[in-house]
Amino acid sequence: MFSRSVGTPVALILWFALAEPSVAQGVTSLASGAVVRPAGPDSSVVHHRHRSRRTRRAAADTTVLLEVEAGYDGNFQASALTRDQSSALSVVLTPTSRIVLQADIDVWASQLAPPQHAIHGHGDTRLTLQSTLRAGRPGQVSIGVAYEIKLPTARPDSLGSGRVDHRLLPLFSLSSRRFELDLTVGIDANGRPDGLDWGAEGAVTLTLPMSSKVTAHVAWSGQTIDTDQPAGHYASGGVTWQLNTLLGLDLGGRLGLSPRAPAFGFTAGVTAAILHPR
Repeated sequence: MFSRSVGTPVALILWFALAEPSVAQGVTSLASGAVVRPAGPDSSVVHHRHRSRRTRRAAADTTVLLEVEAGYDGNFQASALTRDQSSALSVVLTPTSRIVLQADIDVWASQLAPPQHAIHGHGDTRLTLQSTLRAGRPGQVSIGVAYEIKLPTARPDSLGSGRVDHRLLPLFSLSSRRFELDLTVGIDANGRPDGLDWGAEGAVTLTLPMSSKVTAHVAWSGQTIDTDQPAGHYASGGVTWQLNTLLGLDLGGRLGLSPRAPAFGFTAGVTAAILHPR
């Protein structure tokens, strides 16, 4: 039975309810003293659709062969952006008990940084390879590692940085019948014209079963440079409802805990699965 708590939608509704987003702009002063703002956004704050669970589970779900996820994410009231919304289509393939392959494509993105008009288009693509190094039994720690690469596919270009970014994420998970605890730490490397901008990130998530079909989670996360979210610290939580073994819904929210972080955000989504043949 699959139970990935993705930040994915039922959120077409939220797209229209929360409306238009765009991008922060740099400022250039002319000799006359007038201020001109370039047409493109400040790529350092462009974010990727954010799952309601910030961490990844260290051990692959061996019951699931393929998952298809559709998700919405919205950030609001950041220091540079009034609104920053996106949605992604994700495909997750688990060919073996130790390997997970994932592709996330931001099919829709929209950002607003007054006084500019909203910018709309599609965003970047992320590819992830995850390996389970140690699959622990209940009460034991599972260990894994994931590598993610961001490809600059955003159009218009102002919705992305135009450069390749990398993330290396050691993963740790501990589960029992009463809870699951996931810890992710990572090294980030963002592409820059003169090389790479290095940073670190971390997240911890506690997941609790509320019933046979509903789980809830609370989490803390933070990073020192902009990755799929602006640099800063966040508190988040969410609920996942497993309709049946093949279909799940989730809803989540987060609060920014540092000056640069958006004041609040929402995620929503739906996940469909194909089980491994037995």
